[in-house]
Amino acid sequence: MISLLSMSKRVLVGVLMAMLTVGATAQDGERALRDAVVKQQRYLRGFSAESQVRGHWDGSALVMDPPQIRTLGVFVAKSVKVKGDKVVIKGERQTLLRDSETHIVVPPNKEQISIEINLKGADKTVVLPRLIDSLFYKDLAGAIADLPLKYRKSFPAGVGQPGPQKSSIDAKACDCADPTPNPCTQDGPVVGEKGMTPPKVIRSVEPEFSEEARQTKFSGRVQFALDVDAKGRPNNIWIAKSAGMGLDRNAIEAIRQYVFAPATCHGIAVPVWLFIEVNFEIF
Repeated sequence: MISLLSMSKRVLVGVLMAMLTVGATAQDGERALRDAVVKQQRYLRGFSAESQVRGHWDGSALVMDPPQIRTLGVFVAKSVKVKGDKVVIKGERQTLLRDSETHIVVPPNKEQISIEINLKGADKTVVLPRLIDSLFYKDLAGAIADLPLKYRKSFPAGVGQPGPQKSSIDAKACDCADPTPNPCTQDGPVVGEKGMTPPKVIRSVEPEFSEEARQTKFSGRVQFALDVDAKGRPNNIWIAKSAGMGLDRNAIEAIRQYVFAPATCHGIAVPVWLFIEVNFEIF
């Protein structure tokens, strides 16, 4: 009897120790995640420009909800909280700009965003340390390298007039109908190629001022990169230059309602990539 009781006590102590060990390890994972992102410059995988970024752990990897709008921005977390199966990271994002071939600047405009991950019962001791690399690139170079090639070539619209940066590609030397791989056609038709007619806006929508911008009498410009498909519909929208003050969201809502006469290649409608600027001015 005494022997069995002693064994039961030892089993109970072992279970309690295991529970304490798992708890401490989970706390260590949360602390490591917090240390890695709070007050640190990070670059979000997937390039989501949403104010609410969501994802879940599917048992082996992190799966993020596809964003409707994208941007290359720097994210600095202010807080990390883990409660039950939910991980919530809150912070600020700033859209990056390149004002020369080699210089990248961080504009003052900031947007509050929240990243929410549903762990779905996954072991926190395993998943939490992996979230760092699953959510963020190691550095800016890694983020830029993962941009779509057509956007990377012209990233971003810059601080002046909208449009791609200077390129070594001479679009006039290429024909949009050329089936052979070449620098012009590897990302699809390029405005300026032989046989190309650029898209034209046939219906636009005036964006609304945000209340914040109206109260402060703030004026600004928002620049976007986007695809116009062969039916003249805008999609795959990227914020290339942010204005802040809630104006980015209003501009996006307006652009989604634009209707284009699509670009054509020798008379045949084709999708094309272009930049658009939306101006907000209070007179």
